Parts: sequence; C-alpha cells; structure tokens
Amino acid sequence: MFRTTSFCYFLFPEREKTLCERHRESVQTSSGSGILSFFRPRPAVGQYVPQCDPHGAYEPTQCHGSIGQCWCVDANGQEIPNTRTGPGSTPLCINQAPTPAPVGPTPRPDVHPVAPGTHLLFAQSGKIERVPLDGYNIKKEEAKPLLHIPDRVVIAVAYDCVEKMVYWTDITGPAISKARLSGGDVIPVVTT
Repeated sequence: MFRTTSFCYFLFPEREKTLCERHRESVQTSSGSGILSFFRPRPAVGQYVPQCDPHGAYEPTQCHGSIGQCWCVDANGQEIPNTRTGPGSTPLCINQAPTPAPVGPTPRPDVHPVAPGTHLLFAQSGKIERVPLDGYNIKKEEAKPLLHIPDRVVIAVAYDCVEKMVYWTDITGPAISKARLSGGDVIPVVTT
C-alpha cells in the first residue's frame, strides 16, 4: 500500500522595499566580498547603516555608532540641519512619516454626548446667542438671541451655572459685564 502526499505551495508577492530598506541593504552588501559575504552581508567596519522602523520607514533618530553621533532625519532619510549631537547624547526627533488619514468618523473615546437641555453660548458682534445641543448634534434652527447690545463688541463669553449668570468681555469699553440667563439688566463687573 502506497500513501501519496500532496504539497501545496503558495507564493505571496513580496512587498516592494522602501527607500530606507534599499538604503540599508545597499550599505550592507556594498562592502562584502567572497563567499562569506553572500551568507551574512556586513557593512565595512565604521560605516553608517541607516535604521528602519518595522514598516520600513527611516527611524526619526539615526545614530552612527563608531563616531558616537546622532541626528534627526526626514521621511526621505535626509539629515535635518542643526540636529547632530556629540557622543553620549541623542536629539529629540519627531517622526516625519506621514500619518495615514482615518477612514470615516473617529470620535474620541473620552468624549460623550451632552445631556438633553444643554446649550452652547456664543458671541456674535453685539449679541450673545444660545443654541441647543442634542447628543452630538447642534440644533442650528433653534438658535435664539439671549442678549443684544448693539453698541458693543462682545468677544468672549462665560457662564456661571451656579448663579445662572452670563459673563462677557467688551472691547469697545473695555469692560467685563454680566446678566442673568433668564433676562434682566446688564451689570458691569469691571469697567477699567
């Protein structure tokens, strides 16, 4: 009785090497000769070998071990001027690789919808208005003026939820004033 065994081989296309990977490979293979260099390519002693991240991009900080210097590089591996440091220190480099754009909406995990009845206060010229918020949505069609001061330029608004007072700054004065959310007279707080 004979047993037959079948073997299946799947060939997956190898991804194209990145600029950093090609650079590193060229340094590693350019200096070796003889049969041993075929099995273990090595750079010449003292030669700089670029460092690539797991995705093949240049690491933002590159170091040359034999001279003890480090420097920052851009996404193309080019040294960023004035970032080279001496022995024993490493510059703080920001990763220059482009961040892929997110697909679709990406809400922050720490942001939650607002409670019903919440309003947003905003200043527009001589008016302070409020617009209701519903979850993550703004109900623009329900925006209402809260206070109209035609001869003033309101540039900042704050709300005291304990006293139910609206505060604002006015650059024509200059002044800081307040009024009750439910309505009433304008009360100056700071006038000089």
